[in-house]
Amino acid sequence: MVKRITLVCLLLLSFVGIKAQQTLCYHCYKKYDKNDIPEQQNYYVYITAKDNYSIIYVSKKDGSCPTFPDGTPNKQLFKYTGKKVDGAMLYAYWGKNLNVMAWHEAYKHGKEPDYVFQYHKYFLISEDWNEINFVWTGIIDGKYDSEAFTQCLKRCPFEDCDKATVPRMKH
Repeated sequence: MVKRITLVCLLLLSFVGIKAQQTLCYHCYKKYDKNDIPEQQNYYVYITAKDNYSIIYVSKKDGSCPTFPDGTPNKQLFKYTGKKVDGAMLYAYWGKNLNVMAWHEAYKHGKEPDYVFQYHKYFLISEDWNEINFVWTGIIDGKYDSEAFTQCLKRCPFEDCDKATVPRMKH
């Protein structure tokens, strides 16, 4: 009986673990510039969802975050805002408050700045998680930073995401 209870508990914990984090593969097939001129793309992106899909980030295939050349983690979090745009869920960049006064007040009181939604980059995700648009506005903290663009991604239909997404001919 104890073995059965232990087995059931392990199964439940593994199920909770799967729900807690899931990594999905997407094929980036198109990019639009600031003038809505499309450019074909052909590469794969892994996106990991955590906390019951409330937080996402671009990841490696195993769900770990990528690193900068110096080895520090590049984990840019995007959090579900609770809002929808044309039926797509809006995930905005979730980072430290960039407002200079907020930084000053936080550090004056020995605290870290609050994490807030920042809309200079965001994901629009279909309800079934099959299509994603990543939008970079080009504007950070009210200032023009770089060229705006939108990337279009579709969920990869293959187990191994590195495979091509074109149909193969039968012999």
